[in-house]
Parts: sequence; structure tokens; C-alpha cells
Amino acid sequence: MESAGHFLQDLAVTMMAAGATALLFHRLHLPIVAGYLLAGLIVGPHLTPQLVSDPATIQLLSELGVILLMFTLGLDFRIRALAKAASTAGIVAIVELPALFALGYATGQLLDWTRLASLFFGAVVCISSTMIVVRTFKEESVGGHLRELVFGALIFEDLAAMLLLAILTAVASGGASAGPTMGQLLTKLAVVLTLFVTFGMLVVPRMVRRLATLRHDEMLVVGSVGLCFGLAWLAHLSGFSVALGAFLAGALAAESGLGKVLEEKMQPLRDVFAAIFFVAIGMQIDPAFIADHLGLVLGVTLLVVVGKMVAVTVGSFFAGAGNRTAIQAGISMAQIGEFSFIIAGVGLSLKAVPPLLVTIAVAVSVVTAFHSPALIRRSEFIAAWVDRRLPHPVQTFSTLYGSWVEELHSSRRAESPWRRIRASLAWLLLDALAIAGIVALGASLRAPIARFLGDVGLSPALASWAVSGLEAAAVVPFIFGLVRVTGRMSRQLALLAVPLPERGVDNGRAPRRALSASLQIAAVLFVGVPLVLVTQPFLPGLAGAAFLATVLVILGIAFWRSANDLMGHVQAGAELVVATLAKESHHETGAFPVVRRMLPGLGDFEPVHVAHGSEADGKTLGQLNLRGRTGASVIAILREDARIANPTAEDRLQAGDFVALTGSHEAIAAARPSLEGHAPDAVSLPRHSAFFKVPTP
Repeated sequence: MESAGHFLQDLAVTMMAAGATALLFHRLHLPIVAGYLLAGLIVGPHLTPQLVSDPATIQLLSELGVILLMFTLGLDFRIRALAKAASTAGIVAIVELPALFALGYATGQLLDWTRLASLFFGAVVCISSTMIVVRTFKEESVGGHLRELVFGALIFEDLAAMLLLAILTAVASGGASAGPTMGQLLTKLAVVLTLFVTFGMLVVPRMVRRLATLRHDEMLVVGSVGLCFGLAWLAHLSGFSVALGAFLAGALAAESGLGKVLEEKMQPLRDVFAAIFFVAIGMQIDPAFIADHLGLVLGVTLLVVVGKMVAVTVGSFFAGAGNRTAIQAGISMAQIGEFSFIIAGVGLSLKAVPPLLVTIAVAVSVVTAFHSPALIRRSEFIAAWVDRRLPHPVQTFSTLYGSWVEELHSSRRAESPWRRIRASLAWLLLDALAIAGIVALGASLRAPIARFLGDVGLSPALASWAVSGLEAAAVVPFIFGLVRVTGRMSRQLALLAVPLPERGVDNGRAPRRALSASLQIAAVLFVGVPLVLVTQPFLPGLAGAAFLATVLVILGIAFWRSANDLMGHVQAGAELVVATLAKESHHETGAFPVVRRMLPGLGDFEPVHVAHGSEADGKTLGQLNLRGRTGASVIAILREDARIANPTAEDRLQAGDFVALTGSHEAIAAARPSLEGHAPDAVSLPRHSAFFKVPTP
């Protein structure tokens, strides 16, 4: 009875502290999750008096919170929707996750942690907080393409987090570190996931729909919770995390079409145990420990914020988002949260990570939880400020890139070119596997070869250099092959977006070269970052990262040259466009389609009149910031007394001006209301992804 009394006391103290801090943080318009962490600090063992007598009891209850939290996250996940989002949000995740994982791993190695602890740290820093982003977007009424892109990327992050958690849990539990053992682990994970999804898709959606037909909320909730804990238990028996099973249970239940209904019914139960989970995490915050390592906490916070901003922005831009949307997406995802707690907590429970990692994860999450909503509110201003300060050739390139991505999307049905590109992807994968295999094999044979060379009379230093030379000689041909294949693949994609003319002069050469150069950089990043991460344990220092940086610098120089060539091409084309505007103004219609054919790759030119009283009337192009806000650019202006080709930011628009817009269809449709003074036609905006339906305002 005494133990039951202590349990009841600890639970009462925990829930009262959580309720009080939640109310306070709600009134202060701060993230409630941060309030729960503060409650954990207050009742935890690091402050006097210690209000909770047995923190292990609360920790046990928090495990239930993990399972229910992962189940409800799975309810937002639709397996069938992944393919639809792969061309947008999937690209963001492909760029961001390996980059942040590599940064986290490198940081762990610099802190002299074990390789396994560094891997856990990489997983901790690469997953953004779904809770914070969703809550802030809802409070700020963020919608449109930004919401679609960010939410899609968060879903891919959640999926990657589950895979990382499953792999790291199995590695930490079984001590797997060698190549064959890791291969067996990945095979086991693939088999388990296949069995779960295959049989789950046959059984779980039907079971949930059957429970729903009973029209009894209690049966639906109890049955769903039983399903959640049942699959969590099966995942545990399979040697993986219970969080993986709970997440899959939610994802399979969502396939019934009743995901939103289940989420609504489960929310009260989830919120209670999730609060206990976050309080339990807060109990691990040691203020004195953080004060002693304040520099490290601030350094990791800077790594997370800057790293995520840059990686998500780059990935979003390559996915076809304009500068403004890409930068806003990067700002929106610049934090870590609930998944980071879960991964760090699992690592600590398995004794795979030092307690410092959990403390850092909690501290960084608290800091980013506080500043992230403020950054999201200011993201549009920050994006506009950054966009205005980009070099002019880069601004021109970014304006046209969206139209090239549109052409790539529309050309997907051209089977023959895409078959060749898929063949290039196969060669790319083979080159990457060959490089990884040679590096791993070289590391295992390095010592025997060095001993053999020493036996034949070479000094240890000379033998080491000789072994390095042999490794380089073996791997360099595949590195050149990788660069060559990425170049060929990028040129093939560029030809899809800017085709060669059937006859006559090739006026699309400059746009095609600029697009090809940028796509090659993207391809090298996609392959190079994961490859550096895989080979890092077998290489001295940061040799792999340094080599990748060198390749990217060389490709960056080529891109800069092509961007300058594109700038000159656009300036020359603007003269033809302004002459075409003059014809259009005299009712000689039909000239713009001819210009589009004569200037391929320079966007979808559209003539627009500046209306009296519109937003653009009387403003300079710099004040209007049309390109930064919508992605469309004014390439020519015609008025009674002037013809302006390729206008600058100081040129002022007036009512009655006839202007030519260039950019993607979506960008031009978004820019028209600022010039014409009427609301845009929502139907005219094409969608590249159907992952989320954006509500009509």
C-alpha cells in the first residue's frame, strides 16, 4: 500500500505541475511542450526539494506516452501518398536528412564520443518538430504551397526517424557494427516492414472500419489502443523499437480512411500520456550541467538552426519552390523536438549514449521551441531580405528554374528519355556502391598490406603512403565515373526541360547549360553526402568531406559561369520581348507564342497591364518585390514615352504600363493580382504534389 501511495503522489504532483505550466505557457502564447519540460525540471531530482520520490515510475509511464504519441503521428501518415510527394517534399528530405545526420555525426566525433553515440546524435539533430511546426502554422494561418511542402517534408522526416530508430535500436541491442551484420540487420528490417505492411494492409483497415460500423466510441478507442500496443509488442519481439510498431499501427489504421476520426477520439488519452513523457524528459534537465556546457549547447543550437535552414532551403529550391518559399521552408523547420527526445531517450536506456547527449537534445529543443514560432512569423520578411541580396545572376536563374521544373514535370510521359535517365541512375548507384566497397575493403586490408610492404623494406611512413596511393588509384576511376554520370544525367534532364530546336539556331543553349550545371550539383549532393557518411568511419579525419567540398567548389565555379551566360542571354532576349510588347499594344496579337518558341528556356512570357489603383501602381520594382514574393519577374516595360528592357529595381511602374512577366505558370498567376488588381483564379495554379489539400481561404 505504501508503494501505491507513493505512486499516486508522484502521479498527482506530475500532472498538477504539467497542468499549471501548460496553462501559463498557453497564456504567454509559448509552446506548451516547453511548459511540460519546465514542469519536469521543477519536480525533477535536480532542484530542491525533490517533489517526485521515484522518477523511474514516471519514466515507465512516459513509455506509454511514446507509444500513443507515435500511434497518433502514424494516423497522419498515408502510405499511398508518399509517391505523390516524392517529387517535392521527398527531394527536400533527401537533401536535408543526410546533411544534418552527417553534421551531427561529425559533432559527436569531435566530442570524442563512440561511433554509435555519434550515430544517435546525428539522428537527434536531423528530425524537426512536427508538433511545433503544425501548432505554429495553425496559429499563424500558414497555407498554400509552403504548408504543403513543409508538412510533406515532415512526414518524410518522421518515416526516416522511424527507420533510424529501428536500426539504431537493433545495433545498440546487438552490438552490430560490422558490414555483414549491418547488412543482415537491414535485411531483417526490410522483411519485418514488408510483413507488417503486407498483412497489416489486409487486416487493420478492415478491422478499424468494422469497429466504426458498431457506432460505439468506446469500442473504437479500446480496439485502436489494443491494435497500437499489439503491434508495438510485435515490433519489440522482432528486436526493434516499440515506437516503430506503434507508428506502423497508426499508419495502417489511417488507410481505413478514418485516421482523422481516430485521432480525434485518441487525442485526450494521447495528450495525458504525452504530457507525462515530456515531463519525464524535463526531469533529466540538469541546470548546473547545462551551465557548465553552455557553449556546447549554444554551438549545437547554431548547428541545428543554420544547418536546417540551409539544407531545407537548398532542397526546397531544387524541388521547384521559389526563393521565398524555399527560404521560408528552411526557417520553418529550424528546430528539433519530440522525435529527438525519443531517439535520445532510447539511446540512453540502451546505454549507447552518454547522459550529456540527452541533456543537449533537451536544451537545444527548448531553445529552438522558444524561437521557432517567432522565426516562422518573420519568415516572409527574412525571405524577402535574403532574396534581395542575392547576386543578380542567381536571381535570374532562380526565376527561370521554376519554369524548367514545370517542364520536367510535364515531360514525364516521354518514356524514352526517362528510360535513359533511369539507366544513368543505375550506373550512379553502382559507382557509389563501388566507392563505398573499395573504401571499406581498403580499411580492412590496410594493416596487412602495410606490414607486407614493411617486410619488403619500405619504411612505415612510406608504406602508409603507398597503401593510400593504392586505395586512391582504385577509387578515383569510380569517382570520375560518378561525376561523369551525374553530368550526363543532368544534361538529359536539361534537354527534357529545354529541348533542342528541330532546325535553325539553338537559342536554348544558355538556359540548358545553367539548368544542367545546377542539376549536376544537386545530383552530386544527393549521392555524395550519404556516401561521405557511409565511408567516414573508414577514412582518416574528414578526408571524404574535404574531397566532396572540392568537387562541389569546382562544379560551383562552372555553375557561376553558366549563370552569368544566362544573365547575358536574358538581357538580349529582353530586347526582343519589349519589341513584341509594342506589337501587342497595337493589337497585333499572337506575337508572344512566337517569342516563346524563339527564346526557349526563358519562362512563360505573359503580357500584363498595370491597372490604376493596383498594388504595383506608383511603386518601384524593388518596393514591389514581385520576384521575391511570387517567383515571377518583370522582363520588359512599355509605356507611351519609354521602352525598358530588363528593368532594374529602381524602375517605377505606373498605371497603364504594359509589362512582360516571365517565370513558371504558378509564379505568373500569383503575380498578376499585384499588377491587375484582382484576386487570382485558384484553378489556374497547377499542383506538382497532391500530398496535402490546401483549404480555400
